[in-house]
Amino acid sequence: GNIVPAIASTNAIVSSIQISEAIKFLYQRFIKEKNLQDVAIPKNKELYVQNTKASKIIDANLGAANPECLICGDGFMPTLTFANFEKTTLQQFLEEIRKSGENLKDFIVNHGTNELYEMSEYLEEDEIEAYEKKASKTLKELLAAKQTELSINNEGENRVTKYMFVHDPELQENEFKIKKSEKPQENKFTQEYLSKFLDAKSKEAEERKENLKKKPQTSEPVHINLLDEEDEKKNGGGHPEKKQNGGP
Repeated sequence: GNIVPAIASTNAIVSSIQISEAIKFLYQRFIKEKNLQDVAIPKNKELYVQNTKASKIIDANLGAANPECLICGDGFMPTLTFANFEKTTLQQFLEEIRKSGENLKDFIVNHGTNELYEMSEYLEEDEIEAYEKKASKTLKELLAAKQTELSINNEGENRVTKYMFVHDPELQENEFKIKKSEKPQENKFTQEYLSKFLDAKSKEAEERKENLKKKPQTSEPVHINLLDEEDEKKNGGGHPEKKQNGGP
C-alpha cells in the first residue's frame, strides 16, 4: 500500500538534489571560464536521503574518488587503439600487446556479448583450431563498426582490460597506436580519437542517406476493401468506384 508512494517521493527528492548539485557545478565552470571576480562560488555537497524524523537529507564532506571504481576508475578506462582494420588481424593485435608486457595465458577476448577468442589449457583441439582460424581474420571481418570496444578478460590475473579500437586507414599492416586513456580534458590523444570518431559517424550518416536515395521505390499502393458483405452484394461484388467507371 505505501510502497509505490514511497518510491515516487524518494525519486523526486533524489532527482531534485541531483539537479541542484548539477546547477552548482555548471555555475562553477561558468565563473571560471568567464574569470568573474568577487562572485560567491557555490560548493558541491555529498548528500544522502534517509527516512528519519529529525532530518530527511544529510550532507557529508566530499571524499576522494575510488581509483578502482568500475564506472569512473582510471584502471577501467579503455586503452585507445588505432589500427588499419582492413590489413591487421586479431592475432597481430594480441602479439602486439604481449610485446608491451601483457601476460596473456588464460584469457578471453570479447566483443560485446560475442566471444572472439579464448586461450585456456582446458580447450579441446577442435576449439583451439576454430579460435586460431578466427584470430587470423582481419579486424574488418570481425568488427562491424569502424570504432568499437574489445575487452580482454585475463582470468589468470583476474583482470579485465578494455580496448577502444578506431580504424585508421593511414596505418600499415601490423602497425598500431596504443595508449592508455586518461581523463579526456587532460589527454590530447583522447581528443584526437573523439575527433576521428565524430568524423567517422558523420560520414556513415551521409553514406546511409545516399544509399536511401539510391534505393528503388518498389512499393505499390494497397487497396483496402472497407465494404461489408451486404454492401458488396449491392454493388455487384466489386469496388463501387470501379463499377461506376465501367471497371471489371
